[in-house]
Parts: sequence; structure tokens; C-alpha cells
Amino acid sequence: MKRLTITVVRALIIAATGFALAAGAARPDKLDVIVVYDAAPDRAESARVKALGGVTRRQFDHFPMRAISIPAHALPNLTRGKGVRFVAEDSPVEGMMDARYPTTNRPAASTKNSQFNGYRIGVAVVDSGIAPHGDLNSRIRQYDFTNGRYPRPIAEYDDGKYEIDSYRDDSRVDPYGHGTHVAGVLSGDGDNSFAYEYAGLAPGARLLSLRVLDDDGRGLASDAIAAMDWLLSYGKVFNVRVVNLSLGKAVEESTATDPLVLAVERVWDAGMTVVVAAGNHGRDGFMT
Repeated sequence: MKRLTITVVRALIIAATGFALAAGAARPDKLDVIVVYDAAPDRAESARVKALGGVTRRQFDHFPMRAISIPAHALPNLTRGKGVRFVAEDSPVEGMMDARYPTTNRPAASTKNSQFNGYRIGVAVVDSGIAPHGDLNSRIRQYDFTNGRYPRPIAEYDDGKYEIDSYRDDSRVDPYGHGTHVAGVLSGDGDNSFAYEYAGLAPGARLLSLRVLDDDGRGLASDAIAAMDWLLSYGKVFNVRVVNLSLGKAVEESTATDPLVLAVERVWDAGMTVVVAAGNHGRDGFMT
């Protein structure tokens, strides 16, 4: 029997006790899930999902996963497909920030660490976007993964290096403000503060904004996974050495089966250092 995660089992119980027959419902409500396969699913699997009434919302180039919306009553049959390892809820994620505290200053000039300013190191900020700001480099590129988007720059590998023919990037926006805050902590030069008091940790770094959170600072695990998938394709093009995720989701299952954790580990294995927020909600484990 295929393994179901705790959240999907809970959804099945709710469906069996009347969720699908909620007042006035013309048809069962759909659940957003991430299906993890033994290998990349094929066209036959796409047809099977469609026959079950499901809609594939995301496919990935590097992960044997799919983000699918499926009627609650069809979920047991979905898990019985060929090569299905397990099914997890496509959980909500949100930005992590406490605005009561000032941004972190860079190391004092009197310390040895002050010589390390991240010069030319690429840092991907997976967040709500990075708005234009006087403390931040104007050459920051932004790519938007919200609402099922998957932007693709045009790049070629020639003479031992990557050449970008077309960036095809998105406008730099951050209605929520969280990503811009994080970018300032990481790489703001402090130009807008007195005597550069609020400079970031690595003002020499080159930021790359990957927007996965919406105007309210919320998104889905599948959006963040799409950004991880994108980094495996284009991270080297932008010399990304560090990936920052100042966002979190509820702890719903083992790290061995959490799709977002699996995606992050693949990026780590590809040579990018991944920094993830933890502990914002205390020691009870929620969003830790």
C-alpha cells in the first residue's frame, strides 16, 4: 500500500465524513497535493490524473514530483498509481520576520570578518520579491514563481562559461516588503542611513530575487519547490553560491518525505549553501 502523509490521511477522513458533501456543493471540493514518484511521471500518468478529475498545476525539470489538484474522493486512487511513492499536502508557506528588531549590522571594521563582504558571490533570495531601494544594487534580477509561473531566461554554455542571451526577467516588485527587508540584511550598502550604520552583512554580494510569496507574504510549497527546480537549471548561470529562504511551513511529516525538504537537499547537493529560517514560532516545532 502506498504511503500517505498525515495531512492527506486527515483530508481523507474529513472527506469520508461529509467534507465532499458540504452544504450545496455540486461536486467534491479539490485538494492541492504534491505527488512524489519513483521516477519522472510520463504521459500515461498525466492521462490517469486527468481521468481521475485531477489537474496538474506544476511539473518540474529536476524532481520526480507534480503539484496536482484532485477531488477528495479520488485521492485513494491517485496514490495507487504506478511509481507513486507518497502524497503530501501542498502546504502553505509564509515569510518569517519580526519587524520590531533592527536589521543586523555588518561586522565591525576592527574585526577580521570585515574583510569578507561577499564580493561577486551570487545569493538567491527566495521570498516576496525585492523592490528598488537606495541601499540595494539596481542590477538585481527578479523572477516570479507565483500563480504557477516558471520563467525561463535564455542561456548557452560556450567556451567553458555561461552566456545569457536574454534574461527575460520580471519587474522588481515587493508589495509585502519582506523580501526587501531580507535583501537589506544580506547585502544593503547602508547608503540611506547615517554613516552607513545599517549596512548589510555582505554588500559586495550579487542578489537574485526569486519571488514565491504573494502580496500578503503567502505562497505554496510547490512555488518554493519550483524556485529550487529553477536554481538547478540556472543557478550556475547567475553564480549562485548561497540560497536564502526566510520562510517556513508547518512541520507536518518526516524530513524524509517532506517535498520541500527533499527539494532543498537537492539544491544543497548541487553545491549551493542553503540558509533556511527556523524557530520563529518557538520550541513547539510549528514552522521550525
